[in-house]
Amino acid sequence: MNTHLYPDIIAIGIPFMIACVVIEFFYDLRQNVRAYRMNAAISNISCGIFEQLSGFISKGLFLALYLLVYEHARIATLADTWWVFVFLVLAVDLVFYFFHRFSHRCSVLWAGHVVHHEVEEFNLTVALRRSVMQEFTIISVYLPFAFLGFSPGAFFLVFAAHNLYQFLIHTSYLPQMKVLGWVLNTPYHHEVHHCRNACYIDKNFGGIFIVWDKLFGTFAARTEKPEFGI
Repeated sequence: MNTHLYPDIIAIGIPFMIACVVIEFFYDLRQNVRAYRMNAAISNISCGIFEQLSGFISKGLFLALYLLVYEHARIATLADTWWVFVFLVLAVDLVFYFFHRFSHRCSVLWAGHVVHHEVEEFNLTVALRRSVMQEFTIISVYLPFAFLGFSPGAFFLVFAAHNLYQFLIHTSYLPQMKVLGWVLNTPYHHEVHHCRNACYIDKNFGGIFIVWDKLFGTFAARTEKPEFGI
């Protein structure tokens, strides 16, 4: 029985994320159009700290439930091969796409997600603005991976990498990356998702891949100046 867990890349990546925020902040100071307001940035970081401090409850519950289903209810046992990791990256992101999309439609889920959209800026600290409530509601949509037989180690490694990628797309200071943007969700695409412009509302729900939005009719290219917030 494979219940091995790989290193927590989110915990390992915290110094990297802090460094990215500091670099972006000082780079932003040199720009004519500022992407940072100090009070909003402090609020975002505070949300992130609270989510991490309370996260041991949601993350512990998630791990315990995943292990319980995997050990007692799985229908297969899938080895941690390269194709399993490739499938997991695609499948985890597809599940996230539909959960994210439904979170904008269902009032209960929106109550846990709206915190992430409240600020009127778009920078790396916004990625830290996560709701504790959403950390609990998202658990149920991923438990089927345990039932199907994906090992806890493989799943939680991909799940952590998925979250880390989403941190990186919350910035306006990276180039458009047109070629990568045919398939991947880039900061240029994700800016649209955080806008309140009528043409951008409920668009670009993907986590890593933008192809889901293109396939399911929720993609919007940037055609007018973004207005962030709700």
